[in-house]
Amino acid sequence: MATNAAASSLAAMRSQRLAELLAAAAAHSPRYRRLLAGCDPATARLEELPMARKAELMGDFAGWVCDPALSLPALRRFLAEPANIAADCLGPYTAWESSGSTGEPAIFVQDARAMAVYDALEALRRPLLRPFERLLDPWSLGERIAFVGATGGHFASTVSVERLRRLQPGLASRLRGISFLQPLDRLCDELDAFDPTVLATYPSAAIVLAQEREAGRLKAAPREIWTGGKRSLQPDASS
Repeated sequence: MATNAAASSLAAMRSQRLAELLAAAAAHSPRYRRLLAGCDPATARLEELPMARKAELMGDFAGWVCDPALSLPALRRFLAEPANIAADCLGPYTAWESSGSTGEPAIFVQDARAMAVYDALEALRRPLLRPFERLLDPWSLGERIAFVGATGGHFASTVSVERLRRLQPGLASRLRGISFLQPLDRLCDELDAFDPTVLATYPSAAIVLAQEREAGRLKAAPREIWTGGKRSLQPDASS
């Protein structure tokens, strides 16, 4: 595993993967074929490459994307339908969008191989906090995982949760997305009813829920809390 690799091995692995990425980009993306003209992927350094800005990429989507079958109008139609969350998109692809918090929403499309790599990374990077319990429950059948966030759109976290529920029906009842954009008392009630052993949410939401827990308005006591993202949304505190 890379976690235990020597610094020199990690550096060599990074260089190899960067070279493979650049070669693939130059081979399949007209934009990057132009930007990387004259660049040797085997010796390129990441800091020497042109910066990719979200607005520029979305403005040149047809030139950026590596599969010409992925047209921006078709992707936007797909993402406009809530029923399509985590569904296969235009073939063997998974698609999601950013919230546009910086003023420019972006669309991201990954193929099945990339998604398999992400799944493997998520599984491997989780620390083994309770080895004895994992020994007794190697398949984590006793876990209940709740994602608290913006669940009403094709956002990365929501797509990831729903995709896992589709791929593993046996996990569906133990993996739930819960909207952070609901009245706070209802959010606490829903968490208490589900009683998650693992809670995944935004840092700002984790702070709010910790305050509710300290105040006695939230009874759920997850054993692990995972945070990610940068949302600073506040839930509706009305009843």
